[in-house]
Amino acid sequence: MADVAQLDVQVAETDDENAELNNSPKPEPETVKKDEEKVNIETPKSDETKQVPSRGSIPAQATQPNPVRDARRLEVLRVEEKQGPFRSAIPSMPLPLAIILCILNVVAPGIGTLISSFTVFCGCQTRSSKPIFAFFYNLLAALLQLATTIIIVGWIWSILWGMTMVQIAGQRNDRRMYGDVQ
Repeated sequence: MADVAQLDVQVAETDDENAELNNSPKPEPETVKKDEEKVNIETPKSDETKQVPSRGSIPAQATQPNPVRDARRLEVLRVEEKQGPFRSAIPSMPLPLAIILCILNVVAPGIGTLISSFTVFCGCQTRSSKPIFAFFYNLLAALLQLATTIIIVGWIWSILWGMTMVQIAGQRNDRRMYGDVQ
């Protein structure tokens, strides 16, 4: 029914003190994926590792460099939202049109979504790979909203769909104000 948005976060370690002292180019960081997060880990050079005398009571992994143990700061480089096919098919339309279609979705579930499916052919952008796919996903969503209105699910889905159209239009309007989109 509603797609769950997942975040793709890329994090990199930085060491401000070493970066200022050493102007040599850094090696490419190693990327590790753990629980939907991409983490760039820079491996320290051999002169940065601690030399621990080998004793019977010290584990062998104590001599290994540990990025968590190092006093480094993590910075978020990029956050990108992963979306399902239905969510990525919602067109980015002008804000007044999105508000009208949202009201239509509240009053007559699925009708606003049905009309929004045709806006794909009028120049509204989507995150789908092709406009025809966005059209059919919106058409399918509109038909399912109409069919499940009887059990209230379609009406709630239609309201949420309309609110999402307004949010996307608002983001488009914000980007246009700041010059990111023409």
